[in-house]
Amino acid sequence: MCAALDLNQLVDACITNDGDAFLYGAATVYRHFSMDARDASVRVYRSSRIRKELNLSQYRLALLGILLGCDYWPSGVLGLGNAGISRLLESIKWITDEDLVNLIEWIQARNPQTESELKQSAPFHFADKRILHTWFKISRSITKCPVREILDEFLSTPERRSWTMPSGTKLRSWKRPDPRAAVAFCTSRLDWKPDYVLHHLLPVIALWDLRNPHLNSSLKLVMNAPEHDDAVSLVPIR
Repeated sequence: MCAALDLNQLVDACITNDGDAFLYGAATVYRHFSMDARDASVRVYRSSRIRKELNLSQYRLALLGILLGCDYWPSGVLGLGNAGISRLLESIKWITDEDLVNLIEWIQARNPQTESELKQSAPFHFADKRILHTWFKISRSITKCPVREILDEFLSTPERRSWTMPSGTKLRSWKRPDPRAAVAFCTSRLDWKPDYVLHHLLPVIALWDLRNPHLNSSLKLVMNAPEHDDAVSLVPIR
């Protein structure tokens, strides 16, 4: 969802250390985000630069995620190594995504048993023996991998997932974070404990209140009525 929001330019970026964000289509990723007043910093990665300098589209990144190991195929291709990765990237540098799809589908359908069979029958010419060896190693490792299903997971659009993306006009102004809704969402979707959610949420709410005193409904509630916002309950530990 974060990647979809970013891809549709509804947010500035995804703040995550998870490299899968680009596989899901994120345009900009902030990593190692630090709010330390003494050394505030963030590393910015952009898919446009990855595409321009490495010729890696979202499809190719998703395929590399499968070959190197991802959440849906953790083992990846054993023994590929840095040299194998370099040869792999070099071998697909000048072919189209469509040709790459055809090669992967052919490998899974034919399951070549020898390097010679791969070289003679594959819909792709392997000019270098080392590249041929790398692709044969890949072919022996992905025969049982649900490549198509994993690619569909990474590449499916919000429309295919039946997601309704908010319009840009709805995001021009932000409402005060709702503690109840945030706790309910994080506990049910992320399996976080309520106290962990509140530990991270309370500073955000406090900052929002300080920046938007004229919209601070909770302060008005405390000032004008004996009721209070009981979404957050403080329980003494002693």
